[in-house]
Amino acid sequence: MTTSILPAALVDPRLLAPRLLGAQNRHHPPGQTAPAGGSAVVSLGDPGTCPGGGAVVYIVLDESLSVASAGGNDPLGRRHAETATAIDHLAAACRCRRDRVALVPFDLGSPGHVPPQQLNQFGVRRLHHGLQRLSTTPGMSSSLLPALAHVEQLASTNRGSSVVVVFSDFLLTDRDPTTAIHQLASFPGAVHAVVLGAAPPSLLSDHPDIETTRLTPSSPDGSTALAVFNGLTHYRGPRNANQGSAAQAAGSLAPRKEDAHDRRQRNLMPRRSRHTHGMLTTTPTREAP
Repeated sequence: MTTSILPAALVDPRLLAPRLLGAQNRHHPPGQTAPAGGSAVVSLGDPGTCPGGGAVVYIVLDESLSVASAGGNDPLGRRHAETATAIDHLAAACRCRRDRVALVPFDLGSPGHVPPQQLNQFGVRRLHHGLQRLSTTPGMSSSLLPALAHVEQLASTNRGSSVVVVFSDFLLTDRDPTTAIHQLASFPGAVHAVVLGAAPPSLLSDHPDIETTRLTPSSPDGSTALAVFNGLTHYRGPRNANQGSAAQAAGSLAPRKEDAHDRRQRNLMPRRSRHTHGMLTTTPTREAP
């Protein structure tokens, strides 16, 4: 279990210019993003090198009314735009074209569903379109298991590694939410849970095979992008690069703690050790002020 509290801004030579963040960014210099609601420049840092066998990242999104409605549990309201930011940043660095990203809403029939896409111009455009559709199409389902079963079916055909990133308030309506969380933890790949607003259930936050990030109203701009980026780069290897002033102030980027999935995967395929690409501080889960 890793629970992350994300910082307000990272300063790095590789700054990102996302295309879905709205008109407030039109007058900023190329490559710089000032997120809505604040003036901090957000940078996601070095994505690292492509994994040997490639990786598929499934981004599972809860678009139910408890999340998406006015006053819902998405405290920042930027999960679609900042997910696009993280995808763009990885796509700009990916040279192998073996890495892929999919969008899997809880509502499987949603027009925002996008099967795994290569991170080329066509694939990124499809992912952007899917995120735009999700941002304007409210969902009805608060059940995780159907979407998770679909992801498991897709992942069974992967030749490389698999990662699942789940955005939800985890107020699940599955017949047995405990079973849903256990099923998530047993996914044959790395698991990242991004908990929106609500306090995560202890089974989720304490589970050793799930990396958990909680977003609250006090979370700074860019937190969603960093949470997604952490999942997108789970299997990417480190390389020597200028880490930027934020990293220098912290000393060095500490490696992330090996989880149970990492130990299983180490026995299945060769890959470089994990490392932290964004600045993450590991802390116990805490309530938002």
